[in-house]
Amino acid sequence: MIQSKTSQNGVFSMIRCGVGKHVFGIDMDCIRSIEQTDWVQGEGGADGLCGYLQTAREQIPVYSLGERLGQRLTGVPDEQRVVVVESKRPFALLVDRITPITVVRPEQVRSLPTAVIDRHNDYFNGLVQLNNQFVPLLAVEQLRPDGEKRPLTAVWPTPAQPNRTSHKPASHLQIVVFNIPHMPGNLAFALSLSQVPEIRDPEPPMPVPDAPPHILGLVTWQGLPVPVLNLAHYWHPHRSLSIEPESTLRLLIAQTAVKGVNVALFVEPNVRLERLPLPYEPIQPNYPLDPTLIRGSLKRGEEQIIIPDLLSILKQARRE
Repeated sequence: MIQSKTSQNGVFSMIRCGVGKHVFGIDMDCIRSIEQTDWVQGEGGADGLCGYLQTAREQIPVYSLGERLGQRLTGVPDEQRVVVVESKRPFALLVDRITPITVVRPEQVRSLPTAVIDRHNDYFNGLVQLNNQFVPLLAVEQLRPDGEKRPLTAVWPTPAQPNRTSHKPASHLQIVVFNIPHMPGNLAFALSLSQVPEIRDPEPPMPVPDAPPHILGLVTWQGLPVPVLNLAHYWHPHRSLSIEPESTLRLLIAQTAVKGVNVALFVEPNVRLERLPLPYEPIQPNYPLDPTLIRGSLKRGEEQIIIPDLLSILKQARRE
């Protein structure tokens, strides 16, 4: 049995639980004990129920953490563990593996970006930064299927956001034109150069269970989590985008109209700068993007260029 440790001055102890290839954190103050799977008895059921943990005083339901988060457990049963949650109505979570205790300090905790929060399943208290990676911190009480759901509010204070990158005034007279994977070659997108502080090598985004389908996951920029927006979802909603180690794609960081609200996009490597004003022809929009989600569109020869409203798209991506 692992005993819980009381946090002091915002410092707390956390274990990391593996679910397939994903990792999630649990505050030790939320854990009564960690048991082997031999003690789980009975039949499974709805909502990821795996069986029951029988103690001298009570019968504790055990749920698959993977199923509760829309993931799959892939571990060997002998290596899996049952995490018993400390609660007025105790329950337990079956996980593939656990790691030793990690001490977390307040400055390591980040808010989960609003765009990736599911309005119906508020399963996270935030993100814990370990080195250059983020571990989702579970709100374990929210994982009980018949438990009381809390109002959707931020649990952790929002850290200071990075300052906007300063540009010369001439940057407002240039646009960054780019293509999105899985899109027609004659369809491009554009943003003001002042909105694009960085274009860099890609990295696989950290998936967030139950995130809206427009969101591929999270990447890190200047020590903060940034949602990765999949614009191609509007054209090909069932086509996934995976980032392989040898990928030639680029990762474009963009700033929205609200300071500190940033977004990332995977783009083709043929990014280019264009100086304004551009010679263009007005066009009748013919694409599945809602007109309220764009700031303009134009045509140059055979190329159509869309200027997206990133903030509006992020707001729409958050499930109602």
